[in-house]
Amino acid sequence: MNFATDFGLFAKPRNPHTLHHFGLSTDDVNFKEAFKDTRFVVCGSNRSVIQRAANYVAEQLSVQVPYGTRIKNLSKKERYAILKVGPVLCICHESGAAESSIVLHEVTSMLNNADVEMPTFFYLGASEGAAFSGVEAGSIIITTCTVNAMAKPYFETCCCGRRVQHDSSLDTDLVQQLCQICKSMDIQYATGLTMESNDFYEEEGRLDGGLCSYTKEEQKNYLEQIHNQGVRNMQMGCSCFAAFCKRAKAKAAIINVCLANRFDETEAPLSNVKLALYEMMPCELAVQLMKMHLKAE
Repeated sequence: MNFATDFGLFAKPRNPHTLHHFGLSTDDVNFKEAFKDTRFVVCGSNRSVIQRAANYVAEQLSVQVPYGTRIKNLSKKERYAILKVGPVLCICHESGAAESSIVLHEVTSMLNNADVEMPTFFYLGASEGAAFSGVEAGSIIITTCTVNAMAKPYFETCCCGRRVQHDSSLDTDLVQQLCQICKSMDIQYATGLTMESNDFYEEEGRLDGGLCSYTKEEQKNYLEQIHNQGVRNMQMGCSCFAAFCKRAKAKAAIINVCLANRFDETEAPLSNVKLALYEMMPCELAVQLMKMHLKAE
């Protein structure tokens, strides 16, 4: 599918077209020339991890980067980063549905303007202290479907004063391919639901925030309940990401590494070295999938 072919879904860009949050405009950037070969879009909320991911993509896909230089951040706004590495866009944004929505709207608008074929989207993250029984630190969690805080499989938002719900399931082929890659790399993994949260503390059932409206027993019962419903981790912005890609008819995958088990209160914090290794695991899987798809062409 080509972005420009379905104006019932994609907005027609104005001329000139400006991406306000990236600070890019068709007045000073030839979108078609700059982004015409884009095949994959990688999103995440950790700037240092996204920079490392871009370097890893360049190394694995043999993209030439001038010696002694860093891959350039094309965004002119400090709030976001957009790194172009061969056929891959690496995008960094802050946590949450609002930030994810802004980036997805502007990236798809940019690619629409560049008249490219639909890329495959990846969200790479870490479930810091938000994983559940049976998913240990260092394990990969491959999301089959995202759910909201009420464990419903849709993303709800408001448009022109109306509440609307969008399907937030993910591409089953990508899930299966990622599982096969984990097996081939001997990586421990789990598949299941990822729960969208709008708040790191109370909505994720934590007890260490500034305020708390529930007891420790209520927290324990809640975590056990959603685990029994198939939830394996929580991620701010995940349902927005999945639903947007579904609406755009883009294949998408969400890959998280587990950094802690919520049911194990005695678990020691990760060392900085181990944390750095774990944080790159989702990227390593995504790049293996990219290489597989590029080889098949």
